[in-house]
Parts: sequence; C-alpha cells; structure tokens
Amino acid sequence: MVASEISKLAINNEGEVTQKKIDVNARKIPFKDIRKEALTRNKSYLKIKDDSYYTQLNREEIKSELQKIHEEVSDDVDEMRSCLKNISAKGTGSSGMTTPQLWSHAFLCLRTL
Repeated sequence: MVASEISKLAINNEGEVTQKKIDVNARKIPFKDIRKEALTRNKSYLKIKDDSYYTQLNREEIKSELQKIHEEVSDDVDEMRSCLKNISAKGTGSSGMTTPQLWSHAFLCLRTL
C-alpha cells in the first residue's frame, strides 16, 4: 500500500473556498500485470485467429460460419473465405453493421471495467 496526501479545494456553507487535505491509500499494481491477468481470465471471450485458420476451413465450415452471422453465401469458396476474414478482422459484414457474435471485445472491455 502506498499512502499519499492530496489537497482538495472545496466551498463551505459560507461560500468561502477552503483547502482540505485528504489521506489516500492505494495499491500500486503495474498496468502490465493487470492486463496480463485480465487477458488470461477473459481468454474465452477473445477471438484471435490468423490467416492459416481460414485457409484450413473447407467449404461447408465456411458456409456454416457465414450463416451463423447471417451473411450471404456464394458459390465461390475464395470469395466466401475472404468475406469471413474481413468480417472477423473488421467486425462488420456486408450490411456494415457489427454482428452480435463479434461483440466479444466490447463485453471484455465492460467486464474489465
């Protein structure tokens, strides 16, 4: 615990500005440690996939992933694969709106706060 003293300006009942001293005790934890702990605790909410993940998907897997997020399915596998990559990277589909399935980052931030 780290103790420090801060001064605060306040207006009293008579309308005069007074200076008050307040003792504050706080725990100093490096942000790096907080971030590391938060990432390990919330790992299930993160969607981290590299390009090799998308290249390994077959046609049916790509099609089912696109249908989960209500995107159009075409006959061209490469087109569907690039569409899925773009949606996962940018968080937006063809409609330009974010999909509820990609809101995991927002929930992670809210939970951390």
